[in-house]
Amino acid sequence: MIALARAGAQRRIAELRAELAALERLVGRAGRRVSGAAPVRRRMSKDARERIAAAARRRWAKWRKEKGKS
Repeated sequence: MIALARAGAQRRIAELRAELAALERLVGRAGRRVSGAAPVRRRMSKDARERIAAAARRRWAKWRKEKGKS
């Protein structure tokens, strides 16, 4: 009984390894496209960049304020 279960598990492991190999061939080992195409860069609007910069300035101002009190 255990031998049958072991044989079935080994067969499933072999199937999974074959599926993984097929997937790796499709997307490449490191997860990049095999075609070598560069990833699409997302453009950020000027408004979004300004909001992010303002938030960073607020965080640094808060840090400096807290540091000065210590």
